[in-house]
Amino acid sequence: MIEGWEIERHEAVLQRGGYEEEDWFRTDGDAPRSMVDPVEFPYDVGVYANLAQAMGTSNPLYWLLPFASGPRVARLPPSTTLEDLVAALGGAKGGSAALGTGWTYEENGLKTASHMVVPHDADTTDVNKKIDLTTALQYGQASGYPPLSSYIRQFTRECLHPNVPYSGGPEVALTVGSTDGFSKVLDVFTNVWVEGKNDVRERPGLLVDVFMYPLILNQALPRGIQICPVEMDEGGMAPYSPGGLEDILANWDDAKGKRPHLLYTVSMGHNPTSGVLSVQRRRELYEICSKYDVIIAEDDPYWYLQFPSAELEEAKARNKPIPELKVSNTLPKKSGYPFLDSLVPSFLNIDVDGRVVRLDTFSKTVAPGSNPGPSSHRVSFKL
Repeated sequence: MIEGWEIERHEAVLQRGGYEEEDWFRTDGDAPRSMVDPVEFPYDVGVYANLAQAMGTSNPLYWLLPFASGPRVARLPPSTTLEDLVAALGGAKGGSAALGTGWTYEENGLKTASHMVVPHDADTTDVNKKIDLTTALQYGQASGYPPLSSYIRQFTRECLHPNVPYSGGPEVALTVGSTDGFSKVLDVFTNVWVEGKNDVRERPGLLVDVFMYPLILNQALPRGIQICPVEMDEGGMAPYSPGGLEDILANWDDAKGKRPHLLYTVSMGHNPTSGVLSVQRRRELYEICSKYDVIIAEDDPYWYLQFPSAELEEAKARNKPIPELKVSNTLPKKSGYPFLDSLVPSFLNIDVDGRVVRLDTFSKTVAPGSNPGPSSHRVSFKL
């Protein structure tokens, strides 16, 4: 049975295609040229299949893009006769399937791969290159899928952060996104503290920006961690001003808990202020953290979304004086990719002590909801 909402859907398609309301086909003279066959949705095939049928494609990328010129009703062959159309609508053999139904879209540059073959058994003994069903369908290692982990490690060392002052470059551990990564940071660098049970002088602390991403509190507070807000200015977390990082650590009162040894910050596109920590500000903060032995958890989900040309293009659009081009990355080693080399470098690049844990995620770049994300750090951390 075809539901009423399905008929309304097809009528909407016809209207967007320039057809008369409630008409299932249009004729040019005596020959019909277009039609939509009202096919019933199979409710038991799942949400994905229903969406694929409704959107006219199984590629989810197309679902997120605006229609190039609206959906168009599929065209019938010019040779179609009225007898063919009657037979099609009547469900006769060689009917609507032969005539062609459904929606079509204007060319928008995206191509759907016809197929990809994943072998049952890869012909290699190297686990970092073994991409096959035999491996992928088994329980994996805690360190993550080896080929993915190996690729991200190499890409991180050679392209993203080639100037990290570690022998062999940073180590990478796969997590289920930045939130999961930070929970592991808390597990490694803090102890659970319970009020009334543990000595208040043993209570761990977490240094954060005075304006911060609130979900971090949901992770830290249940562990009894004391939140220590640090003042901010136009450059981000303040290093030396009153209420700044140096002021808090230098004047810490041990009677209210242990002096904090862990700092959390979003250094690029800060949430919620949208600020960016300059390389100079990072050096100042790092110097203080080195002095007081503070581990830096750099949560950087937006690092790849920098737009170095934004200031220049804004000035052009608003008829303002063209600003001088600012070079954010003056470090010696380059990745060979101009865009990556133009981005503000991570804390990792000045981490001479090995006290930085960088949290990344794919959810802001590869795809929304794609949670896997690497954490980069010195080998000895072993998150």
